[in-house]
Order: sequence, then C-alpha cells, then structure tokens
Amino acid sequence: MTYEGKRVFIWNWPLSEGGDALRIAAKCREHGVRGVVIKSADGGHPFGPFWDEDRGKRIVADLLGRGIDVWLWQFVYGQVRVFYGDQKLGWEAEADQGIRALNVFGATGYMSDVEGEFESLGDQAAGVADAYCRRIREGAPDRPHYWCPLAQPSYHRADVYQAFHRHVIAAFPQDYHGSMYPVGTPYYRPDRAEHAARVCAEDFRRSTFPQVPLVPSGDAIPASMNAAHAVTAEEILVWSRTWKELGARGALWWVWEYMTEEMWQAVQAARFLEADEMWTRHNRVAAWFTNRVLEPGPYGPDKDATWQLRSDFDLPGEARSVELEICLGLAGRNTQAFVAFFDGGTPDGSNEGYAGKVTLAEGGHGTVTVQLDARGTCRVRYSYPVLVKSVVSLRWWP
Repeated sequence: MTYEGKRVFIWNWPLSEGGDALRIAAKCREHGVRGVVIKSADGGHPFGPFWDEDRGKRIVADLLGRGIDVWLWQFVYGQVRVFYGDQKLGWEAEADQGIRALNVFGATGYMSDVEGEFESLGDQAAGVADAYCRRIREGAPDRPHYWCPLAQPSYHRADVYQAFHRHVIAAFPQDYHGSMYPVGTPYYRPDRAEHAARVCAEDFRRSTFPQVPLVPSGDAIPASMNAAHAVTAEEILVWSRTWKELGARGALWWVWEYMTEEMWQAVQAARFLEADEMWTRHNRVAAWFTNRVLEPGPYGPDKDATWQLRSDFDLPGEARSVELEICLGLAGRNTQAFVAFFDGGTPDGSNEGYAGKVTLAEGGHGTVTVQLDARGTCRVRYSYPVLVKSVVSLRWWP
C-alpha cells in the first residue's frame, strides 16, 4: 500500500543535506527509509525551491529516479493569509497547490498539514475542508491525498476530521510526545513516548467520523534545537514499537534538518511489519532497474521478455505473488510506451494470465501484482523501448 513504510519530513530543502538529492536518496537507502515528504507550499503560495517549477521538477525526478518515494506537503490555513507581498489567496489557491504538486511536479502523493489555524474558521471549517479536498480530487483524480492532523481529535472540531476522512487515503496524526509532554514542565512523564502513542490511537478509535488507516507522525527534535521539546533516540524506538503493536504499518518523522545520527539509527532500527524488511531488500537490488532502458524482445514489439524477479530481488523461495510499484520515463521520443505484466509461464504472446500494465501516457506510475512461476519469473511485454526510472516499492506473498 502506498502509505506503508518509513518516511521523513523535509521542511527547508537547502538545510537538508545541503539540498543535494543524491545525498538525501543515499541516506534514505542507508537507513531503510522509503520516502520523503517535502514542503512545497505554504497556504496558497509555493514554498522554497518549488517557486521555481523546473527546479521543483528536478528535485522530484532526481529522488524518484533513485528509488525514493516523494510526497509534497503544504501547511493549510483554509483562509486568506497574506505572507508574500499583497496576494490574498484563500482555500482555492491552497487546493491548486496540491494539484500542482501531483500534476506538475510529479509527486507520488500529497499531504495537507491542518492545525489550529484551520479550526479558527469556526462553523465554516468543515465546509471549507470538504471543498478543498474535492477540488484536489477533481484536479488530480485517483492520485493519493493524505492529511496530517493534530493527534487527539476529541480536543478539536470533529466535523473537520470527518470532512477530511471522507476524502483522504490515510491520516498521519502529529503524535509529537516531546511537544505534548515537554521536559521541565508539569506535563512531563517518563513514559511519554508510549503514552502519547496509546492515547492518540485510542482517541481516533473512539471517534465517530469515518475511519481511515493511521500512520503516526513522530518528532525527532534534539535538545540542541529545543531543549524543552527534545526527544531521545531511545524514545523514538519505544514510540515506534508501541505504534507497531497498535497496528501501524509505517511512520513519518519530523524533521530531517534537525535529526542527529543517533536518531537516524533509531529510525533505521524501527520495524513496521514486513514492509521495512522488504524495503531494505529492495534497496539492495533495485539498482538493476533504476534508469534502465528496456528494449522489446528480438521478435518484435509485441513479444515477451522474462523478468527473473525472484533472483533479481533476492526473494525467498516461497515468494509467489509480487507487487511492483514502478515509475516510467521517456526513452527517446516514445510517449505511448508501456510495460505489461503477465503471470509466469511459457511466453506465447497471448493475453492469458494478464496481470496489468503501467502506461507512460497515463503518467508513468502504477502498481501491478503478478504471479511468479516455479522458477520465480514472470512475462513482461514492452510496446516500445521504455525507461524504467525506478522501482518505487516491492512486496511479496507466498
């Protein structure tokens, strides 16, 4: 599923590995992090490098091309805010930034950060939330939209949560135990990492609004940045283990530019079901596919090739069903190229066992589940030479 695995927020791009996409991708791979969530808009305005359309496209493409999933995020006010010159931009412009992230920059997901400023709209807040989500869905249909709300809905407007949960794929609540129970205050408690996770999960479970999968957002702020709200690497591990016990299939941490090496080691050690083991395995072998031009077979554009998925991806012998999420790019002047998958067997050129395809003309990004044969292979057909930019994710089942 697209929201599984570990991710890290990037707030200020230049302060994260110096804004070097290669270094960011390498650090993700080293620590088993599937993707990044980069700030691209503040209200209705672009943010950071995403003022420059070409630069924003390069950032997303560079990371995707190295197998790193890229979502963009926006702080959503739901109302007119004047921060940049005299432009008065409201929720419509905010939604348009989400559409821009998905359709122009090519992000594989979009996240709306919704906090107290949005709730200051009062009784209008739920209607604005619904209209904002609908506008994104209409402008970028069938593209993943997530939201990052405050951690305890019972303290906030339930109608806003209800409006977002009618539209988003998953919620990433801001379960920031360092901020909830700051060091040196009466609110501090030694078990705050575990306690915050359990309180957040229970609050969402008891809510009456539509349920969507929860993937927690945790803080990774060192004492050197904020002594009161700082967390430790050990707390990150406790928090991760607790959420895993509660059924989370991934996590998101705030924020890249402040994280210490000890925190990165804790993130690397965190495990959420089989997804992280498979992501680690995927990163060891996906280089074979990255930026590789695949040529049609020797018998013409409609003949099949064979992918040795079990050996290429070092899968265990019992792996039978494999889910691949891939990104395609241009190879030469071809704009209609596709990669079609067929269940394993003897190539015969027929459509028997057809599993699905990813088409460049439809955005070049998709997920296909294919059945392997006894040798661990499946049949693949390329309409024309096609560039596989990256294998974004891989999962398997017996």
